[in-house]
Amino acid sequence: MIAAADFLGKPMAMSRPLDWLEARFAQSLRAAKDAPLAGKDDEREARERIDCGLLPDGTALIALEGVIMEASAAATNLFGLCAPSRVLSVLREREADESVKRIWFFFDSPGGSVEGVPALANAIHACKKPTRAIVEGECCSAAYWLAAQCGRLDAPSGAIVGSVGVYVTLFDESEAYAKQGVSVALVTTGAVKGGGAPGTKLTEPQEANAQEIVDDTFALFRAALLRRRDLPPKSPVWQGGAYVAERAKNLGLVDAILT
Repeated sequence: MIAAADFLGKPMAMSRPLDWLEARFAQSLRAAKDAPLAGKDDEREARERIDCGLLPDGTALIALEGVIMEASAAATNLFGLCAPSRVLSVLREREADESVKRIWFFFDSPGGSVEGVPALANAIHACKKPTRAIVEGECCSAAYWLAAQCGRLDAPSGAIVGSVGVYVTLFDESEAYAKQGVSVALVTTGAVKGGGAPGTKLTEPQEANAQEIVDDTFALFRAALLRRRDLPPKSPVWQGGAYVAERAKNLGLVDAILT
């Protein structure tokens, strides 16, 4: 089962807040309780959602749709997720296939968890065959991190692109617990360990550690974008905003507007 709580404390590159995520999956979460474990059919379906085939001219089509997150095949199919490790596997197969002349990636994703994204981004950037990213509706945060590694990035008019940034969510529920007459004692091996544990108050060292994770992850994100994109240090894109394709092009996030 997947819930918004699964993202707490993890670095996220995503354009939408967790309350959207939980609402989006609420009905599926209830159904997931009885979902079977992943089988061969689940894995095949998960890969087919990514590997969209080969055109007669040698163009391989790879789709990245839904929230980016490493998950089992069953969960991936149920929630419409996109696992970076599966995309990486498909990419390597297509890159090794001599009949493939070029690889086009189709994006429609708000982003998601950072897990697995840097490795996939590096693989796309290092791909020996020409690559192109085509936005279908949305390409934000972790999705843009990946799309920006392609040799070309195009988006249709009105598409949403950008949201360059990283965040970590931690809850301080100490006051809520106190109102219920509950006192939580956190016994740890260090001042930072256990940050965000239910019922405990977040300390400055714990928040500082979370900020370090965000900053270090963002440094990877930023460096990856600058390999392909000429983005000035003071560009507004570094503040995490998402943009309609036309404005994204003016800011250097997109190469061309598709008509």
